[in-house]
Amino acid sequence: KTPLSEIDLLIKSPQANVVLIEVSSLSERDWIETRIGRKQLSRLKRDALYLESQYHRPILVYAAFVLNEKIRYFAMD
Repeated sequence: KTPLSEIDLLIKSPQANVVLIEVSSLSERDWIETRIGRKQLSRLKRDALYLESQYHRPILVYAAFVLNEKIRYFAMD
């Protein structure tokens, strides 16, 4: 949790990167491209900036989508 919002996952990769992951479930009819809106993307960017100031390193931001027990993930640039 940050002062700005609640984060789904915050992990440290084997390469010592700090990774923020936004998790979302999908239905058969959802489009991945529209699942995370502008407002949510803006919040994720603000969270990443806050975490960079706390960890003193760049934060990688990913979105993970769950559909039928499968997980797909994408970098959020």
